[in-house]
Amino acid sequence: MKTIIYLLQVSACTGIFYVFYFLLLRRMTFFKLNRWYLVGTLLLSLMIPAINLPVDATHPPAIMQPVVFVNIMQLVEEPIQAIQFTPQRAIEHRFDWVKLIQTVYLAIALLSVVHLLFTLLVFARQMKNKELMQIGNVKVLRGSKTLGNSSFFNVIFINDDELEPHEIKQIIAHELLHVKLRHSADRLFARLVLIVIWFNPFAYCYIRSIEENHEFEVDRIAAGAADKSMYATLLFKLSVSGQSYLMHSFSKVPLKSRIAMLFNKPTSNMKKITYALVLPVVAISCLAFANLERKTPAKTSSSKASTKTDTVLMDTLKRYRSKTKRTSAQKIADDSSAVEFRTYTKSADSRYKNELATRVQMKLLTYKVVGIIDSTAKSYHFTGYKLTQGKDEFALRYRYGLTKSIQGLFKVGDEIQLQSSGAMWTKEFPLIIEPTLIKKDEQIIFQSTKNTLRKSAFLYEVNTVRYANGLVTNIKETP
Repeated sequence: MKTIIYLLQVSACTGIFYVFYFLLLRRMTFFKLNRWYLVGTLLLSLMIPAINLPVDATHPPAIMQPVVFVNIMQLVEEPIQAIQFTPQRAIEHRFDWVKLIQTVYLAIALLSVVHLLFTLLVFARQMKNKELMQIGNVKVLRGSKTLGNSSFFNVIFINDDELEPHEIKQIIAHELLHVKLRHSADRLFARLVLIVIWFNPFAYCYIRSIEENHEFEVDRIAAGAADKSMYATLLFKLSVSGQSYLMHSFSKVPLKSRIAMLFNKPTSNMKKITYALVLPVVAISCLAFANLERKTPAKTSSSKASTKTDTVLMDTLKRYRSKTKRTSAQKIADDSSAVEFRTYTKSADSRYKNELATRVQMKLLTYKVVGIIDSTAKSYHFTGYKLTQGKDEFALRYRYGLTKSIQGLFKVGDEIQLQSSGAMWTKEFPLIIEPTLIKKDEQIIFQSTKNTLRKSAFLYEVNTVRYANGLVTNIKETP
């Protein structure tokens, strides 16, 4: 899943950078700057999602921490979550979309690699063609009808059929500029990136723009030493589109674009300031897609004891996890339950029960017994009383702490006074309240023992241990 997210972030970066190029830079005649922009932003798009940016994390004051922990405990799903298991038959038929996407991605990427290797093999075979001449370290070979007039690194292919000597000379000069400027390296790099993000339409736009910019740059230089009209006539004569995949074909880029750019006036140097706008675009991309790491403040001497306690607790937790190895079926079931619970916490029913729990917490209110709950939801058996307080519904479990002693004491229609210290909820049952005091007819039926533990420490430790999928059986306050 991390790989998929990374590739999507790379694709988003390429989209942002290419839209900037298309809207502001494409029509400018600063071909060298445009070349470095295209290649550089393509490389940046691969790097930005992998960058880790440290961000200072300011912790809330200590007096606020118990409040935060209380809110977390109100949403905890252990009574239901810890014992939820999906039936084995449902797991066997579960379709893994992530695995399918990964398989399709790798299959097409592999085909792209094979295509690239095949193209390089064809190029190697074409190297055996008849050599026409040697210009320094550049070989000029006879091309074929399919290959046409093209170049790749320090090799130039010339198809001299029906060409005049001065036209051959012009084509060789053109391709020599591609070799000198090392344009083939840009194309090869762009093709490798395309293999990685073959699903991204902006990658294909990048390749097309890089090829166009190469031809525009070489045309401007080559035509500068000759008559532009004669050069345009040569372009028109060889205007059949080439089929080269990696090589620079003399007539691959559309004729209309090349001739239009050839006769365009050079862009004013004042417009180079437009490239300065690239910096905020890069900054926005970094903030949007880079990995933001929280940088915790330096530890003070007063926090060393707490840190030591945290370390001991986490070591204990790791040892516990190492002893409780889950099967793959259990992992799938737990992950499915976790996703379902997170979805539920965003629902209207969850928000309503959250507000309701806050409204009744630590208040002695009168509730009416309206029924008995004895049902099973997702392998969890719930028994207790169903209560109402106004129009709101609640659940009081038999097995919650010492409240088991109240089983059978109340009947439908009874009114009781109840004070709750907390609550938890799921979508299957009404709001489940934890009583600290239950009274009927001014007589105390149940009263919890006084809790001497500090709330912040108690709640912190419970929320740490709960991720071990275990059961808390005993908690002692540290010295």
